[in-house]
Amino acid sequence: MKIKEFETFLNQKQGELLTYKNTYNDLKKKLNLISKNVIRTEQAQVIIQQVAKLTQEQIIFHIEDIVNSAIDAVFPGEYEFKIKFVNRRNKTECDIVLMKDENKLNPMLDNGGGVVDIVSFSLRIALWNLKNGKKMYTVILDEPFKNLSKSLRPKACIILQELSKKLNLQFIIITHDQDIIDIADKSFLVKKYKNISKVEEL
Repeated sequence: MKIKEFETFLNQKQGELLTYKNTYNDLKKKLNLISKNVIRTEQAQVIIQQVAKLTQEQIIFHIEDIVNSAIDAVFPGEYEFKIKFVNRRNKTECDIVLMKDENKLNPMLDNGGGVVDIVSFSLRIALWNLKNGKKMYTVILDEPFKNLSKSLRPKACIILQELSKKLNLQFIIITHDQDIIDIADKSFLVKKYKNISKVEEL
């Protein structure tokens, strides 16, 4: 190879080496930036997980407090309502159980209809309050304690009064239950005459 050709070849390779060095430096900068972003993302994920855990704990306390107060008013010392957030299939789910004598019970399957009435009613109110906050709201209920035994209904009425005051809720209840009618601030009787409803205040 002649000297001139060698110089040309050498210059070409030096140019390629410079290109490789520039590419290497660019990739190194991008890698450093990606590494920093990964660290920031991991830090953000930890913060999000901590906030989510704190939020879940507050939600659990709020719901369990209301539901257990309601259950204990009607079935004192018999049941304890618990909820737990769990991850399944990369999704957060909520398990609901009733504890009785240290046994886990399915609220919908392992208890009488009266217990289900109290749990479902108080759970709806707790979730309603959690969503809407402390503003004044009206909740309409249709025979909320229809499966509860007659002897326990006066206790359920106390729950209605306490939750109304505690959560600043107004209940409008459609019922034939005289116990609920007796504690109402206002009661109305609806009668139907020839397909026309007539409303009378009691």
